[in-house]
Amino acid sequence: MLSRSILRSSFRALPRILPRPLPRTPFPRVFQQPTPLNTLRFASGRGPRPPRIKHIRYNPDEVERARPLISEEQIRNGFRHPGTTLIAVVLFGGGVYFYVSNLETVPVSGRRRFNCYSEERVEEEGKMMYRMIMQQDKDAILPAWDPRTRMVERVMTKLIPASGLEHVDWEVHVIQSEGE
Repeated sequence: MLSRSILRSSFRALPRILPRPLPRTPFPRVFQQPTPLNTLRFASGRGPRPPRIKHIRYNPDEVERARPLISEEQIRNGFRHPGTTLIAVVLFGGGVYFYVSNLETVPVSGRRRFNCYSEERVEEEGKMMYRMIMQQDKDAILPAWDPRTRMVERVMTKLIPASGLEHVDWEVHVIQSEGE
């Protein structure tokens, strides 16, 4: 009984008219665009205040006395810090690992070389460059019956087997340049 009377008295203390809920916004107030300064009214009611511009005169004496952003002592202490040594070791080790993991043996000569591009990526880039050149120079490409094109094809039929890349599908196009 006592609890009911306490509840009733607490409900009586509440206002009879509930406040209207605020209109819902799509985003919380934090994510909304800030109100432009020219639309704000200040406490005086006069409207927005003009921005204050601070004029600074150049004084060569102050420039000569100015301290550097980073002193030589701070640089020396940075190199002496144990974290700097750790970062240098990790970067050097990572570079060595990257270099060694991207070494490959050249099929034709048998020597080792650094190559960080995959075969698929090189093939894709080559096709893209081929399409671009064919598009740019489509009017300057000599026909297959031209004697210069036939001469280049004869030379290429001898070079391709010597290169060890017979398995590649070769196309020969000769582009006439203006310098001839």
